[in-house]
Amino acid sequence: MSGGSKALVSKGISDIASNEVINEQMKSKFPRRKMVIPSPTEAHWNEEHANIDREILRTIVMQLKSQVSPGTSGFRCEHLQAILFSEHLKADRLAKSAFDELHSLSNDIVQGRLPWYLYQIWNVSSLTALNKKDTDDK
Repeated sequence: MSGGSKALVSKGISDIASNEVINEQMKSKFPRRKMVIPSPTEAHWNEEHANIDREILRTIVMQLKSQVSPGTSGFRCEHLQAILFSEHLKADRLAKSAFDELHSLSNDIVQGRLPWYLYQIWNVSSLTALNKKDTDDK
């Protein structure tokens, strides 16, 4: 088997991991991998951040497709849609406030108001950045 074929079918347990050419290529493709995420500067915190509009969030949650997921129930997002209580529904105040709490948490996330360590964990596991307001949107 050729070296290229061995590299393609490698499960990471071969000697490919010690190949300097592959390591350099990976470093050039993923230069920030495993680097410490620096804390935001004071200028970052002072930037105006985008808000999530409450009615737009409600509309998006209402439009989520629910019966598209594999699994026993076949449902997805039903836990989000379940918090969209009608004003006429007989539910207690705490249950009806669930959507308001989701909206508030969503805004806290995008505006950077949660503890910094949460953003470090979040960015290590995904590529999500704080949403800054576009300077052209005035």
